[in-house]
Amino acid sequence: MKVTEPGAGKTVVGTFAAGKAALQAGQQIQYVGAGGPIVFNRWHNSTGAFEAAKSVKGNLVLVGSVSAAQIAAISR
Repeated sequence: MKVTEPGAGKTVVGTFAAGKAALQAGQQIQYVGAGGPIVFNRWHNSTGAFEAAKSVKGNLVLVGSVSAAQIAAISR
């Protein structure tokens, strides 16, 4: 959780390599994944984000998405 929580002075990173480099440089980091920030509940679980897509003539089209923060808000 220490590397996913936001905080003053933290460097936001989106890959393992960027996070490793920042930590080796003595920086504190906030890892933000492809689905957005990772939100943990009081039991230290993270549901992550969910997306629905459909195929239209061979191309994926996003139908909708629900963020981890939206899921956390209804699961309290």
